[in-house]
Amino acid sequence: MGFDPVHVRARFDGHAFVPETPVDLPEGAVLEGWAQAKPEERPRRQPGSAKGLPFYMSGDFDEPLEDFAEYM
Repeated sequence: MGFDPVHVRARFDGHAFVPETPVDLPEGAVLEGWAQAKPEERPRRQPGSAKGLPFYMSGDFDEPLEDFAEYM
């Protein structure tokens, strides 16, 4: 007797996997699972961290770009 696979997202609470949504499984269903490590979080950005660093803007910053000449 074969079953169609059911994909369930769950979290591990330290003792058991807890599905994010309720799941009805047929009697006799075999559970097979894969665990994936949570990706490392990148360090949070710090507002103002570039304060005091030199900033240069091109003298022709406000001039139209040649690439967009056909749209102007």
